[in-house]
Amino acid sequence: MMEVTTELQNSLQTYGGSDSTNPSSTSSSKSLVYSQGSSWQKPIVDKVTVAPYTFNYSGEVGLFGCENIFVRLDCNILDAGGGVLIVNDYIAADIETTTATQENTFNSAIFNASVDVNPVNDFEPASVESDFINNLKSVVKIELINEKVGNIYENAWVDIRLYDRYRTEIAQGTADHVLPLRESYDDNAIGQSLYSEDLNTYTNSAKTTTLYIYATDSIYIGVHARNTKRLPYKFKVKVSNLTEPEILTDEERKLLASYI
Repeated sequence: MMEVTTELQNSLQTYGGSDSTNPSSTSSSKSLVYSQGSSWQKPIVDKVTVAPYTFNYSGEVGLFGCENIFVRLDCNILDAGGGVLIVNDYIAADIETTTATQENTFNSAIFNASVDVNPVNDFEPASVESDFINNLKSVVKIELINEKVGNIYENAWVDIRLYDRYRTEIAQGTADHVLPLRESYDDNAIGQSLYSEDLNTYTNSAKTTTLYIYATDSIYIGVHARNTKRLPYKFKVKVSNLTEPEILTDEERKLLASYI
């Protein structure tokens, strides 16, 4: 078995020169020892504590560079910025018990959770929780949006996949456009032209993969080059507001991580 590092050193000692650290030519210059790239074990790590939030990613993959790029997104959702937390589109109340008796013609409220325990005039009593910020049962919606940046031939050779915390691949999402059916077009030159145009639009349209995970969970995103070319990629990851699994619709429940 050949020791790559030793062979490289021997080559330099015999023929002279120096190593090239240019990432686009590490293969041709026999300097693969300088290649850098993420992996399952050492992914690029991003963290998010605020929701909603959007991450934007772009770059190139393949051909003497990294064939795969892995990103791990660690979620620990605490608020929506400025200490404000949004749950199910409701903003958490900031209650101060030391407020003056009157402010801007408004009198201080009298709050007693033990007084109104039954509905009054069709109004249900408030459910007050002071610890839901650390509620491990809350979930957030993750949307991986493959925006695509190259032409149809380049896009066809770049896979951007979403994985849960156990590195289980999530089924690819839906496109922003509907896949055209050939039989719905006229069987002539004009019909063929329209079909080709709509098919190209569908192929280049952004595709969204959705997954609901815990608010203190992690996901992985993988960018994979499927051809020996330098291929561009562009995608974003959207983290939505906190919600509870119990209020999700049947269709949304299908998008829950398998361990929830």
